[in-house]
Amino acid sequence: MNIIVFGAGGFVAREFTRLARTNGHRVLTSSSRADQGADLVVDCTDESAINRLVIPGDEPIDGVLFGQGRNPGVGLAEANFAHFNAMHQINIAGPTLLVRKLMPRMQRGGGFVFIGTSGVRRGSFDPAYGANKAALWGLINSLARYNQAQRFNVISLALVEGSPVSESMPADRRKTHADTMFGGKLVDAEGVARVALELMSNQNINRTNFQIDGGMVT
Repeated sequence: MNIIVFGAGGFVAREFTRLARTNGHRVLTSSSRADQGADLVVDCTDESAINRLVIPGDEPIDGVLFGQGRNPGVGLAEANFAHFNAMHQINIAGPTLLVRKLMPRMQRGGGFVFIGTSGVRRGSFDPAYGANKAALWGLINSLARYNQAQRFNVISLALVEGSPVSESMPADRRKTHADTMFGGKLVDAEGVARVALELMSNQNINRTNFQIDGGMVT
């Protein structure tokens, strides 16, 4: 498959890129930062940058992973419009415009995969983060109405082992997350990558919200 990964510097996106290339897929990476060594540099929160984006080559695109995002960090007491707007731009507005941009190059049956969070079910410390990740469900169903030749799916993750969010937590809080999951283990990034590849290639899977949270007790 020919795949594009946005937010390629993210923890899950990096693991997905590694696994996809190991399995012989061609992966074009994109990041908002030039210092991350991605193939393309585009700020997913900048409409003019999205409009200027040029995907090299002319081969059809089989899969797109939206791995860009902002980590939760602003609780209710500190919430403000600027933070809500930033979350909306990176999770909803930017990906919507990128889907529109990429549609002429997409293979029939190609798959878009978005990264969500189990915090939608459990409730997030950061209301803006939780609300915008919840909005992905409405987004993929809306995009599917406009693009019936392609597929749209969300993977909703619990805390990922080794991720910056996990590593920045106190050990007792990390254990609290793990204790809610099957076997007391956090989410494995390679397992997420395998699911994302399946969602891109399996044309029987469309408009799903795939929970990878170890059956988290909410």
